[in-house]
Amino acid sequence: MVAYARERGVRIVPEFDLPGHSSSWLPGYPSLGSGAGPFNIVREFGDPEGVFDPTKESTYRFLEAFVAEMVMKLFPDEYFHIGGDEVSPKIWNNERPVREFMKSHKIANGRRVASLLQ
Repeated sequence: MVAYARERGVRIVPEFDLPGHSSSWLPGYPSLGSGAGPFNIVREFGDPEGVFDPTKESTYRFLEAFVAEMVMKLFPDEYFHIGGDEVSPKIWNNERPVREFMKSHKIANGRRVASLLQ
């Protein structure tokens, strides 16, 4: 589809919504989550409880590998969209390791943590 579109002058820019909407990732990768778990796929509108843990190096390695595989191989464009909206910082603001991470990195609140994962 991407090649077909490119041949016709259409650019497909994928969006992988990060770090918002990450609750759908965490049932399969619970070690990347912040908060108590267990993590479930959210099937209704609302404020999901699951969010990536920005204090773990494994989170960044996972996302780097994901971007390398999904974006760079499947969508050979110089751009992709990460959403970046609809991030609820309430879990980050209530997690001691994340609060310590914010303090050591001079981050005022959980909303700023979201920008690190983007």
